[in-house]
Amino acid sequence: MDFILDIMPPCILHSFTGLYCPGCGGTRAFVALSHGQIFKSFYYHPLIVYTVVCFVWYFTKRATKAISGGKVNIPILKQTTLISIAAIIVIVNWLLRNILQLGWGITIG
Repeated sequence: MDFILDIMPPCILHSFTGLYCPGCGGTRAFVALSHGQIFKSFYYHPLIVYTVVCFVWYFTKRATKAISGGKVNIPILKQTTLISIAAIIVIVNWLLRNILQLGWGITIG
């Protein structure tokens, strides 16, 4: 999977402005997660880990409900709440990366 990092073009926004875009780090996070490096994936872009956790939770809920014949129901947040949390993660990640880079010269990833 590391070949993906070699063939992906660099982020256009970051190349021209030096600022991170909201999706910067997503590919590296996906590759790290596919290698089982959860913390590294979270470091690159926390939305990837959040998305996987949501999918696992959802499919666990569905499988449990199907196996138990509807007797066991695992609670899950509403879709709008899950999407709102994802949007907050993207915005906070984007702001934090750019503030750290512009203010202190600290780059993530």
